[in-house]
Amino acid sequence: MLEEIKRMDWKFWGVRAGIVLGIMLAGALVLLGIQKLIGHPEEAAQLSYSYGDWRMDCGPPDDAKGGCALTENLFAKSGETIAHIVYVEGDHERLEIVVPHGVLLQPGMGFSVGKDAVKAYPYETCDAAGCLAFVPVDDAMRAALLANGDGQIVLMPPQGKPIGFKYSLKGFSDGVKALESDRNRRTAWWRFLVS
Repeated sequence: MLEEIKRMDWKFWGVRAGIVLGIMLAGALVLLGIQKLIGHPEEAAQLSYSYGDWRMDCGPPDDAKGGCALTENLFAKSGETIAHIVYVEGDHERLEIVVPHGVLLQPGMGFSVGKDAVKAYPYETCDAAGCLAFVPVDDAMRAALLANGDGQIVLMPPQGKPIGFKYSLKGFSDGVKALESDRNRRTAWWRFLVS
């Protein structure tokens, strides 16, 4: 009889302990779900990292679609923005270059890397921010961007005499590595476990 009471006592407390653990686990999962829905205000802010003369701006760390952009701004001595360069990776890897209004559109924008010859790229559109040209980045262009220290953008003002501006590639290689690392982290199947 004593043995039977001990067995029943064990079953009684074992079932109760299982119920308590189950409730605690369910509560933890509910709290985790609420935390994901509400988010963290400190993570909602955009993050910026510097790599030499380039800057990587990123959306919230837990946003798989947000991603990062690698940018460089060129300024005139007066402080005016001459060009805004954005490196876009992915299926259509390219440099997006925005220059101020007041350039001749027909000849396009000149662009070179290192000591390479300047090549013209057409302006795709102009909007309130300026005129936009795309420079496709194939394997050869990517290798040149990673291996050189600078390049040149050439604009044609209405007066008709081309004006060249140097841009820096200092930090570009490190920025590209950081972009790739961030993309891999954002698209990993397990990212929801650590974000």
